[in-house]
Amino acid sequence: MKTKDEIINNADVLSLQIKEVTHARNDYPQNLGDIFIIGFETFEEAQNFCDENGGEIGIGDIKNGGHFYHYRGRTYEPFTVSDYLIKLGDNYNETNKQSEIDYLKSLLVEASENFEGNIDTVIEMLQNKQEVFNELADAEADETVIVGYGVYSETVKNSFMQFSEDVTSYAIGVFFDRDNFTDNID
Repeated sequence: MKTKDEIINNADVLSLQIKEVTHARNDYPQNLGDIFIIGFETFEEAQNFCDENGGEIGIGDIKNGGHFYHYRGRTYEPFTVSDYLIKLGDNYNETNKQSEIDYLKSLLVEASENFEGNIDTVIEMLQNKQEVFNELADAEADETVIVGYGVYSETVKNSFMQFSEDVTSYAIGVFFDRDNFTDNID
């Protein structure tokens, strides 16, 4: 393990963010001194930083307007679309490049089930879904289209290191416990 200053300097060189960690759930400063390094593009970058500097890879979160991260524990992989969907709730689902044809088929089935002799109703329903289909067609192989309440919400990478939902931001980074720095004199 290195000194706290060495770790912070190494993070600065890589343009990473250094965040303070509190152990109080109400965001009050409690047992300060632990740090959480975030801003990694990939899990491999975080692993390399961890291998060179010590610490452990984990998940942290912060409320909007908060000053301190809360450390949630270790993780062994980046966030996935499934992690994100759990935070978004039941009215959101994913559609990816592999299911582009399946999505089109489901639209046609839905249109045929809702056909009541009025083609304009079917055309309107398909036009409402066109944005989702266009985004799906434009998505890269490593991206997933999120559909919320039946309409396009956003396109995200299949794996990522941080995201925000509602009033909370989640990040994967490298956590350093203040008791493990070599310059700790407590």
